[in-house]
Amino acid sequence: MGVMDSYVSSCHWFWTFQSWFHDCPWPNIVVEVAYTESVEHVLEKVKNYWLKPNRAHDAIVVKIDPVPAGDRPICMKVWHYCVSDRVTRNLFPARDKFDFGLHPPLTMQPGAFLIDIQLDCLYHGLKSNIQIPRNILPNPIVLDFFYVKRAIAEMFEDRE
Repeated sequence: MGVMDSYVSSCHWFWTFQSWFHDCPWPNIVVEVAYTESVEHVLEKVKNYWLKPNRAHDAIVVKIDPVPAGDRPICMKVWHYCVSDRVTRNLFPARDKFDFGLHPPLTMQPGAFLIDIQLDCLYHGLKSNIQIPRNILPNPIVLDFFYVKRAIAEMFEDRE
C-alpha cells in the first residue's frame, strides 16, 4: 500500500467514524483519484462504500496509470456514477466513462470529455427551507476534463 493509499484509507476511516458518531451529512459528490490502486478495487470501493443508500449521490473516479520515474502518464480513465441511475440495489451503470491519452498534449480539445453535474444531484437532500440557487448557477455544472488533463501534464512537465 502506497503513502497516498494509506492516507485515503485513514481519511475513509475518519469520515466513517465522524458520520457514525456525530451524524454528519455525507458529501453529495465524491471524487476518488486512484494511482496505485487497481481499477477493480477503486470501482468496488465507490460502488460498495460511497454510493450505498443515504451516502454520496454522485461519484467521479479518476484512474491515472502509474508512471515510471522521469516519465509522464500515458493514460487516464474517468467514470461518473449517479445514484439516480441505479438499476438494482448494487448495479450502477456509469453515467459517463472515457479514457484518453495524456501525451501528446494536442490530442484533446476543450469540450471533448465532459461530465455534467445536475443541480438536483449537487444539492440532493438539501433541507426544505433552503432553495437551490438556480438563478446563479448553471444547470448542469460542466466539468471539462481537458483542463484536468492539462493540469496533470503541466505537473509532470515541472518535474522535468
